[in-house]
Amino acid sequence: MSTSKSPELDHTLDRLRSEFCALVQGLTPEQTQWRPLRRPNAWCIQQIVEHLLLTYKGTSDIVKERLARGTPTRKPATFKQKCMRFIVISAGYFPSGQVAPSIVEPASDTIRQGGQELALSISESISALGDVIAESERTLGRGRSVTHGVMGPMSMQQWRKFQLVHGRHHIRQIMAICAEHGL
Repeated sequence: MSTSKSPELDHTLDRLRSEFCALVQGLTPEQTQWRPLRRPNAWCIQQIVEHLLLTYKGTSDIVKERLARGTPTRKPATFKQKCMRFIVISAGYFPSGQVAPSIVEPASDTIRQGGQELALSISESISALGDVIAESERTLGRGRSVTHGVMGPMSMQQWRKFQLVHGRHHIRQIMAICAEHGL
């Protein structure tokens, strides 16, 4: 598997890609189906990865939509959105217990994949996201240009940081699952 840095991948997304690939690439298809022992209905490792892949695609899609319009968002942030941005992006804390929007919920009946396959998917998806984000910065500038459903209008650097904090939240979940299963 190639995990070389994309020309458009900045250090934030590259760090996320590296951390995730290092964590999952050695897992077997059976291990990627592990769930938290005390929460058997929670997502398995593969579903966590699939959730993240859906978020990367969703982010790419909304950035592309904004690029097609040719102008950055003019929507102002609400007080609540500013608070959420501070908690997640500035403080680097992703609150536990958040329910994922249905659009980024993983399927429950996917074909089992091993860690190598998941790492390749992560690497490709994050690289593609990095390319779209870089294009947005070139086209729309570095200011707040694309709106997140919960955190409001954000710059592309804020989107990168959001993906890093969100990804690390799920990295901790995967690490906890592996530890529970003795890995």
